[in-house]
Amino acid sequence: FTSVSDGCVIEGSDIQNSVVMSGVKILHVPQPIDSSLIGAESEIGHTDGPTSTIKLFIGEKCQVNV
Repeated sequence: FTSVSDGCVIEGSDIQNSVVMSGVKILHVPQPIDSSLIGAESEIGHTDGPTSTIKLFIGEKCQVNV
C-alpha cells in the first residue's frame, strides 16, 4: 500500500503504507520505512544505528541518513 511517483529510485529498501513524491531516492536502508510521507527530490540513505522501523514526514529536497 505505497504510492510511488515518477522518477523515483528505490534500491535495497523496504517501504510500506507510504507516499513517495517525484524524484525521491531511497538507497539501501536496512530498516523498513512505514507510514511515511516523503517529499519531492528527497534522498534517504543508510548510516549505522539501531532501530526496528522508520517513520518519516519530510518535505521537499531533504537528505536524511538513517
